[in-house]
Amino acid sequence: MSDSQPPEGTGEAHASDAPKLHDPAKLRRKRIEAGLNQMDLALETGIQQSHISRLERGASSTTPKSLARIARALGCTIADLLPDEVAA
Repeated sequence: MSDSQPPEGTGEAHASDAPKLHDPAKLRRKRIEAGLNQMDLALETGIQQSHISRLERGASSTTPKSLARIARALGCTIADLLPDEVAA
């Protein structure tokens, strides 16, 4: 076990508990509006389809660089994919 991860069951926050850089529902909606399925978006961005699926479910977070690639592929801005409280 690495020192960077607290032991299971300690109640301490894990990386997956960190605030999401993106809004999962907005990401899914923008992808559908762009007429892309998850595999199409994966091919456009170089991000694995399974990771895109986790992003849309809110089960994973992403980096600003990857979010920029996703926004570019969807024809929108990064701000379009941010949670309302961050975008405002």
